[in-house]
Amino acid sequence: MLTEMGKKFADALAAGKSATDAAIEAGYSARCATSIGLRLARDPEVIAHIARRWQAAPRYKRIETPVVPRQNVVYMDQFR
Repeated sequence: MLTEMGKKFADALAAGKSATDAAIEAGYSARCATSIGLRLARDPEVIAHIARRWQAAPRYKRIETPVVPRQNVVYMDQFR
């Protein structure tokens, strides 16, 4: 069961914040935010909370990385 701070951390992490920034935003001390953020980012409950949030999000809000076929990639070496 996630605490209220844990939920705030997970929401901030899902919104794109770094683990340290998410920990600070959730209310953890800035002095130990790095270690707490890294520990919480690997916590199975936090991961499950983020997954549930993503499942509940409308499709139009999701950002998906397009797959670029290798033959369409242009390398700068080709222009020398």
